Amino acid sequence: MPHPAMPATRLSMSATQMLVTPHPAN
Repeated sequence: MPHPAMPATRLSMSATQMLVTPHPAN
């Protein structure tokens, strides 16, 4: 875990994209 901040942000971005991808109309 050299950069826990980087992966954390990536996970957050991935989660947000995943949640926004299924229902972009929202």
